[in-house]
Amino acid sequence: MFVYKGHLLLDGLFYLGINMKPFLYLAAALFTLTGNCMSKENLTFTEANKSHEALIHTWLAKDHIKPYFYGDGLKNTLKNLELFVNGIDRNDDYSFKHFVAFCDGKPFGFIMTSPIDGPHSPDDPYDKWFIEGKKTMTLDLLIGEENLLGKGLGTQMIKEFIQSRDVDFVLIDPAVSNKRAIHVYEKAGFSQKEEFIPSFNPTPHVMMRLETTSTSH
Repeated sequence: MFVYKGHLLLDGLFYLGINMKPFLYLAAALFTLTGNCMSKENLTFTEANKSHEALIHTWLAKDHIKPYFYGDGLKNTLKNLELFVNGIDRNDDYSFKHFVAFCDGKPFGFIMTSPIDGPHSPDDPYDKWFIEGKKTMTLDLLIGEENLLGKGLGTQMIKEFIQSRDVDFVLIDPAVSNKRAIHVYEKAGFSQKEEFIPSFNPTPHVMMRLETTSTSH
């Protein structure tokens, strides 16, 4: 879609007699960045370290991120990030891992995971999904670079990341109001299970779960 719309725009500028070179270079650069990431060879992930910390802080402060990372949730994210880049993968309550996603070698996304260790508890919105003998993890993520929003990269990032993990089930819990995220997660294979109110945020969320290919087959 970007290339199609880009050609419409570029054709219009051409007939107006505008110098096309800067626009062609920009279109080519953006197409390479988004197009290459549709293949797993160019979409890569690495554990977050100190060299990524400032960039992640910048992403979390951006206008398109702030509506979803704020208050205690943001404080916990920043605290866990500081711990993780200093070699500590557990806080007082749970363990976690943080990753940076790269498109053709350029960082663009932040991913957070945490295992569901159980035991099974029907009254806990997370531990109720624990299954003995199966590996279940939670997933949270963001795309920090605005120019990559709305290009299908979120769905691809989720799929490729999950395929790189040794896990049977994945949970994700967007706010009910975040329709765009819910749509992306459904495209990635998640299904809606139930609405709940998390302890860290008084707004309604929806628990979504994905069963990986290795489990379903």
